[in-house]
Amino acid sequence: MVCFACLPVAQPAATPAPTDIQPTPTRTRPPGGFLATGAEPADVRGKIVDTYGKDGQIGMIHVEAAPDKDTGFISAYYVSIEDYTQVYQKQAEKVEQVSPAQLKEGMLVEVLFTGIILESYPAQVKALEVLILAEE
Repeated sequence: MVCFACLPVAQPAATPAPTDIQPTPTRTRPPGGFLATGAEPADVRGKIVDTYGKDGQIGMIHVEAAPDKDTGFISAYYVSIEDYTQVYQKQAEKVEQVSPAQLKEGMLVEVLFTGIILESYPAQVKALEVLILAEE
């Protein structure tokens, strides 16, 4: 018969100390961008209904899209504009890189996400790229 109370107890492994890990985009960016060159389809296409930021800097845009085969079931997104986010403007066949400060309410945009989508409503995402298609 074995006495389990007499057996040595295994100690759990030590938890490694947290490090300062900075999140990085999960997609690498080719020269000219994914959306601008058509190398990858947008994660969402919709209108900017609000912008958030301070001192002339845009930190977040609220994009609403009609749910369809291109956008899936989610129709509203809070899109975080990060330091690595690239913003492009398309006019006719010409595409040029612009400042995130150019993002305004009423613009039709396509957004390419990076990282995870936080499951809230509106969904919360980080933008790798924003392509401005038209202004209202």
